[in-house]
Amino acid sequence: MPFSVSWHTLLEHLDELPADATLITPLSHSHIH
Repeated sequence: MPFSVSWHTLLEHLDELPADATLITPLSHSHIH
């Protein structure tokens, strides 16, 4: 799967999350708002 397809799929999922959702990156455990 090309990177652009993966990126667009990720963005679609992010759009479905509530505005106050916090994501944690798997490698650094950094919080992304």
